[in-house]
Amino acid sequence: MKIDSNNIVSSKTLDSQGIINHKKQIQSKNKIGLSSDFIDNGYSSLKTRELNNNIGILQIADRVIDEILRDNNITLEETLNKLENATFLNKPIFVSNQILKDSNDNILFDANRILDILPKDKKDIYIFKKALRVEHNFIVDSINNIKNDTIENINNIEFNKDFLHSNSNLFQKAHNVAGLASKIDALLA
Repeated sequence: MKIDSNNIVSSKTLDSQGIINHKKQIQSKNKIGLSSDFIDNGYSSLKTRELNNNIGILQIADRVIDEILRDNNITLEETLNKLENATFLNKPIFVSNQILKDSNDNILFDANRILDILPKDKKDIYIFKKALRVEHNFIVDSINNIKNDTIENINNIEFNKDFLHSNSNLFQKAHNVAGLASKIDALLA
């Protein structure tokens, strides 16, 4: 039997290549593809998860309220059903304990403000829609504030990049914020 020395791969090289391939497979599972760019999944810290959840709740609330406002023939029952059926991660959004705050304790969303103005009968639906429009504008402003705050964080991260490279823990957190910001831009675009 003839052995070609050019085709021999040592077990050490083969094993390290297998480990590298396995690591690449794991990394690709932990990424989310958005517009052909791969970013971190954003769930590496509690703060990031809270921000993602806040954005999700605000976007669903925005969508539901927008549907109610756009439908000129919506009945009181349909309005109440839309509000009751609005959920995020299988949890209702429009419940009395749903209050979202940002890192500075500013209120981003308070379901009580909407629940308090619910009409009692169908002739009050016009007044309800006028008040709901104000709440809708508040939600849109909250989404924009989150987006602007995240962009400011990215600019700060870019400015301090050399310092972050020297501290691996801070660099990892900064990378997560940058990934989250690109996700927010994709979601809000």
